[in-house]
Amino acid sequence: MPGELRLSFQSDLNIRNIDQISKEMTTALDASSRLTLELKEDAVVDLSFVQLLIAARRQANRAGGALSLARPAGANLLGVLSRGGFLKEASAEDLEFWLHQENSQ
Repeated sequence: MPGELRLSFQSDLNIRNIDQISKEMTTALDASSRLTLELKEDAVVDLSFVQLLIAARRQANRAGGALSLARPAGANLLGVLSRGGFLKEASAEDLEFWLHQENSQ
């Protein structure tokens, strides 16, 4: 398997596109154990994308790899994370993944 792959999404990150996003992420994770995602800063984001990221991150970790975001969560993704309660009492690993910070306290 090659080293790290980068995958860029320039579309909205929601239920309308989730099948294609999932296929692209699965293909990339099958090709490399380390995947970095570049997300469109102003993309429309919904819970389906957050759920997909959580599942893909767990899959990568189980396979001994890693999934990461190229940049901290943008405003739209951050809004979904906040409304969904994903940042409340988040682990240091989760804060590093979503926000690129070690601790919110």
